Amino acid sequence: MSFVTTQTGQKFFLEAIVNSDVLLLHLFSNNRIPSKTDVIGNYTEVVFVGYAPKLLTPSEWVIEIDDLTGNYVAKFAEQVFSFSDNVTVFGYYITNHAGNKLLTVERFTTAPVIAGNVKVTPTLGAK
Repeated sequence: MSFVTTQTGQKFFLEAIVNSDVLLLHLFSNNRIPSKTDVIGNYTEVVFVGYAPKLLTPSEWVIEIDDLTGNYVAKFAEQVFSFSDNVTVFGYYITNHAGNKLLTVERFTTAPVIAGNVKVTPTLGAK
């Protein structure tokens, strides 16, 4: 059996997710390739003085069509994490506000990033 989620359905699901709660943006420091079966425990959150997950509030998400895939995606404004020293970061993950549900993970294409500043444009969508 095969099924298709229409663009209307994709947009509906994304709106339901981003409007339901403040989400959290985390950085991870372990060398992992994301998988659909991953859980939060597969990722090691960055531990560094001054680091805290970023709050992603519902009203600031923009839902639009991705020109490359034709699928809807939800994007949040670029977030910058600043550190006093270089930190190794392989990517980011987004959780619900309670931090107990892993929603999406992205490994940076240039991972690892070793820098004092890490810039992320949080994105949700199906792949």
